[in-house]
Amino acid sequence: MNVLVITSVLGLLPSLYPIYRINRKLELNLFDFIILFHTLNFALVPLWKGNSMHWSDIGIIETFLYYISFVVLLLCLDFFWHYLYEDRESLINITAYLKKYNRFKISRTGSIILFMVLVISLVFYMPKATYILHLEDAGVVMEHDEKVYTALLGSIFNIAGLILILYFSYNIKRLSLKDYRLWMFVAYVIMNLFFPRRVFILLLLQVTISLYAVHRNIFNFKVISFGCGLAIFLYLLYFPFYNIMRYGSGTVFFNPSAPIESLVKLSSYAIDNWDTMNKEATTASDNRSLNLYDAIYDLIYYNPKPYYGELTWKAIDISIPKVLNPNKGEGSASILEKATKHNTDQSDSYLLIAYGDYHFFGSFYALIIYFVLFSIYASYCRLLKKFFDVDILSLYFALMLFGFTWNVETSLDGCLSWFFSSVPSLAILILLEKINMIRIRKTNEEVLLKLILLSKYKLKKHNRKHENPLYLS
Repeated sequence: MNVLVITSVLGLLPSLYPIYRINRKLELNLFDFIILFHTLNFALVPLWKGNSMHWSDIGIIETFLYYISFVVLLLCLDFFWHYLYEDRESLINITAYLKKYNRFKISRTGSIILFMVLVISLVFYMPKATYILHLEDAGVVMEHDEKVYTALLGSIFNIAGLILILYFSYNIKRLSLKDYRLWMFVAYVIMNLFFPRRVFILLLLQVTISLYAVHRNIFNFKVISFGCGLAIFLYLLYFPFYNIMRYGSGTVFFNPSAPIESLVKLSSYAIDNWDTMNKEATTASDNRSLNLYDAIYDLIYYNPKPYYGELTWKAIDISIPKVLNPNKGEGSASILEKATKHNTDQSDSYLLIAYGDYHFFGSFYALIIYFVLFSIYASYCRLLKKFFDVDILSLYFALMLFGFTWNVETSLDGCLSWFFSSVPSLAILILLEKINMIRIRKTNEEVLLKLILLSKYKLKKHNRKHENPLYLS
């Protein structure tokens, strides 16, 4: 048994705690998901596909020690949080937070707007986003204005998707085949098949966590069996299809003036060349899935001097919009690429930037990064919710932070820049709830608690007014 297998198996052990909680249908927090998704990328994937890489035993051991120290610290924090703060109303306690609500409604006008957004996205956004994806894979640099325009369309598409996900998850027991909103949700899921796999998987995970939070009792043997069957289908059929379409489509000319036709040609190409291109595309995909592990391995191997917070500062600097920070630098990604001797774009992560700043102490620093980010966005959510008095923001921030835990391959500046880039999305969501295009109802327990608190407040006010001696005492 080689070193990679031993370290990978040991790396799986911390995930047993969140798996135990899921099996018992207990409440989950964001730390549980960080453990699960890091285990997937730094233990399970290397165990499954790492034999093709030429890593030294010493390098594997050093990478494992850095990774496992982070996960063990995170596991301790997870225990601590569940023990002391599981009942606290916090975005970190994501399943309990989502459970506060039990009904999500979309008005008829809102449904019409959602339908229009899906049609516009199908015609304008999807082809453009797919086009940019293929060009960037080929090393072509897109113009800034075109990327900004596409990102704006993407924000609107994602807002529509968020609303449909929440509608489906909160109303699954009331849905019927006659509900046209259900079919819009299905259309949204199908459209996501043409985006990167991590985007599509995140969609499925967001639906799953929402259902787990609100309708935990539906996860019986039949539903779990269906989920396993879906996972097998995705792995055996969809992933190879997507790999061929993405990595093997260089011979297919994408015509921006006929985007729908080009998407059909890409799909036809993937089907026609399944046997000949599947192995090549799968190899490219496997190598990409190991990039997260490989980036940290290379950084530890070349072992540059620690930057002592300089990488973090550069990430903060580049995340601030140019309007507010006209002289911002190039960020931390290019420095890390030079440090790892990568000539092309590499897979960034909090563990990578944390090691670059503080070497093996980076395991503790990465934990701090996650905790600070969660605290900042939780405070931001509370502030906006208090000021605008809308509930959609709570659900939006909850699923957004869940997305942060899933996107292990991410840069710190990308997560920080969301603070500014999300303003249009937040404004649209606030507007939609204010004009009653979407309506959210809290659980009966939450409503009852508010009534009790209101009654107590009125009683205290009455006592003060009449100077009740019992109250004064």
